Amino acid sequence: MRLARAAVVLGAVILMGCTAAAYATIRRERAAQTGPWHVDVSRRTLRTPDGPVSVLVWQPREAPGARPLILFASGWGERVDPGSRQLADLASHGYVVVGFDDVAFDPARPHESAQDIDARHAPYAYDTPAAYAATFKPAGRKVAMAARKGKAVLDAALVAPDLAARIDAARIGFLGFSFGGATGVEQSLSDARIRAVVNLDGWLFGEATHVPIDRPYLLFYIDDDFPPDRWLASDDPAERALALGCAFDRSLHRSLLGRADFFWLHARHVTHEELAGAAPSWQWRRPFAAFGEERAALRQRQLVHTAIIRAFFDRYLLGHATAFPPADLGHAGDVMTISDPARAAAMPERSGAQATELSVAR
Repeated sequence: MRLARAAVVLGAVILMGCTAAAYATIRRERAAQTGPWHVDVSRRTLRTPDGPVSVLVWQPREAPGARPLILFASGWGERVDPGSRQLADLASHGYVVVGFDDVAFDPARPHESAQDIDARHAPYAYDTPAAYAATFKPAGRKVAMAARKGKAVLDAALVAPDLAARIDAARIGFLGFSFGGATGVEQSLSDARIRAVVNLDGWLFGEATHVPIDRPYLLFYIDDDFPPDRWLASDDPAERALALGCAFDRSLHRSLLGRADFFWLHARHVTHEELAGAAPSWQWRRPFAAFGEERAALRQRQLVHTAIIRAFFDRYLLGHATAFPPADLGHAGDVMTISDPARAAAMPERSGAQATELSVAR
């Protein structure tokens, strides 16, 4: 009995030690930045016509003069992560970054309609084709609301006493993760101040589904965006819904291929969350993954992703013409350029039932 208790205590101590060490490792990774400037992170409240909006701001502490600004929007139902390595790294290279949360966290506004309130809090579901179709309409309404919020945040940041002098209003870009990427594209359609957009694996909704973006545009896809063709006819409704959604989004972006300012990249061997810089989640079956080669390989891929994003903004916000893309369109870190229309094909020949599902999903 005593041996059993001792084993339990010893196991708990080891687990606590591993957890603490893993946390320390993650903290060190978050603190790692590749640029020359120290970074300050702060939470600010900006005044907008719809009321106060809480934002997170990353600033290069000692960088001189007015700096280029990057707006950042988080994913569906998510808040901006104050420990974002991606955003801190951009700031360490001289960019001011202002990040805002999903509209689901905004307080109710007096002028809001019931449809707006429902859209702000709508679930994001694509476990069946019918669920995906039901999500698509409120998503269009929600992305319009998110774009309006982005405009209001930008308006407020450009006049905030402690920020206005730090921002070069002629050099503004948008970086968005998942639904935040769709928000950036949507906002750019009606906000001429946005000069370039980076979309980290976000499906398009709203006006962007029928009006093409006309700014420099960098899009990242991941492995999950290329499900097997057989999923279009799968008996599993979740597989079929994902395949239909991916096919529709690929069809929208396929029409942009051939433009000199559109860049479509496939980031391989990363999950959706890892594309935004997240560390791999802890698993009971792999308690030491935080110390293994897998974490190091992922971190290297993420550094490449951030370097690509920075090079894109360096070209289109700072005017460094040779910064992006590489002369041979080749990237390190398991990143591939999608330039072949066949590879980005919307979908192969399909049955009448499949075509009906896709049209409903749209």
